[in-house]
Amino acid sequence: FSLAEAAELLNVSSRTLQRGAQRGQLPPGERNRRNQLFFSLADVHEMRRRLGRGPVRPAGSRPMVVGIANFKGGVGKTSTAIHLGQY
Repeated sequence: FSLAEAAELLNVSSRTLQRGAQRGQLPPGERNRRNQLFFSLADVHEMRRRLGRGPVRPAGSRPMVVGIANFKGGVGKTSTAIHLGQY
């Protein structure tokens, strides 16, 4: 993920990620030939954990169950289920 993509996923500024990486508080990522900073999925998960940005369900709450139905063929149900799951 690029610096901007990682920042958007974590809902923080790009500068926050740059500073954290420079100070050793967050994963350093890797730079490409043009000196652009990129992060792996594992890096993004680690940053999420360190920044306290992980998905959290309130204590004692039950998981949500969602049913998806469509009377037509196609990919609507699958795409909807995938997007809900990723969210």
